[in-house]
Amino acid sequence: RDQAELFTGTRLQGPATLRLLDASGRLVRQQQVVITGRRTTFSTADLAPGSYLLELAAGTEQVRLWMVKD
Repeated sequence: RDQAELFTGTRLQGPATLRLLDASGRLVRQQQVVITGRRTTFSTADLAPGSYLLELAAGTEQVRLWMVKD
């Protein structure tokens, strides 16, 4: 529950920037992650319950999706 696992497929690999924005668009986290084996994990322990827009960018590729923390 305090970890999120994101499956990225083959588009994103290697070092990437992960950004989380709350429902009002405020940046709540930006961190560097490494995508290995088509996935990455990150801690959600310090996030309040709610909806977040997750942006993940590696090179010229970017993925945006909504996630919910219970």
